[in-house]
Amino acid sequence: MKETFGIVIPTYGRPDNLKRTLQALFQCETGEIPLPIPVVIVDDGSTPPIEPLLKAVEPPPAFSLTYLYQSNAGPAAARNAGYKALDTDIVLFLDDDVSLASDSLVKHYTFHTTLFKERCAVYYGESPPPDGPVVFHVSASDNSSVKENSDFHLSFQGPAITLQEHIASGHLSLRKSLFPADELPYANNLKTPVAEEYELAYRLHKRKVPIYKDSSNRGVHHIPPPTLGYFIHREYRHGMALAEIMRKAPEVLELPPLPSLTRRHHPYRPILEIAWILKAIIAHTGLYKLVSWLSRRFFPHTFSSDSAWVRLLTGAALMRGIKDGLIKFKSS
Repeated sequence: MKETFGIVIPTYGRPDNLKRTLQALFQCETGEIPLPIPVVIVDDGSTPPIEPLLKAVEPPPAFSLTYLYQSNAGPAAARNAGYKALDTDIVLFLDDDVSLASDSLVKHYTFHTTLFKERCAVYYGESPPPDGPVVFHVSASDNSSVKENSDFHLSFQGPAITLQEHIASGHLSLRKSLFPADELPYANNLKTPVAEEYELAYRLHKRKVPIYKDSSNRGVHHIPPPTLGYFIHREYRHGMALAEIMRKAPEVLELPPLPSLTRRHHPYRPILEIAWILKAIIAHTGLYKLVSWLSRRFFPHTFSSDSAWVRLLTGAALMRGIKDGLIKFKSS
């Protein structure tokens, strides 16, 4: 009997994105996947709920739709709710702002049922923005530990599948047998996006479960234009995620490159580096709000520079996010 395959899409307040994601999903090839493929939409407390949109969506015969609503609890809890609702061997987590390529579902299914059939692994594809990859990313730029796995070097008529330290949940699949019946993939208590991904990656590495990225398995990530303001806001949110980890799951900070990242951006542990001092001056004062306003006011266009001054500003945003997050999650 063929292994079954289901999809979870968490969503929150983005009906247009969700509609675009479903349109792309329903055009995907299904290959040898048993049909219909169940798709669980988990509405994480949208106001108004997105259920009326789904009533107007007619899935093709190859797919079935289920709608779940929950009070806002964050992406981890939303993914877990969909995971529990599915009774399939393999689960694909798909973000509501990612449009999959037509062959993506087949690649996810083939990885688990053919290429990596004998053991459990986590597999994800890439999701660059419509105009190509966003070049600059303070948090990701610290990750020098990505490496190829010499004993599993495969290709889907494209770049090799590579072993990774971290996960990206834009479109990520795994076997349900990877977790005991009483355990969920994501940590429900981590509500800031990205925090739950670090925590899952940490658990996987502790269990020696490999994480693979397939650069040929593509999706389009529909993000706002990558302006300087976008980069500053993104790094601030990553700082909030790191702070939540510090408060709720400090053991996760062992995961590379988090020790280096937090050391160089911790707002209360000074290091004798000019870059840290300058970032701290911005992060701890009203300069941060001024920089955020100026970036939106005077740099409204697409921006992908990784110059020293941009790294300084976005690094300060990361530090400010950690600072604010440590206060926010102090009582958690």
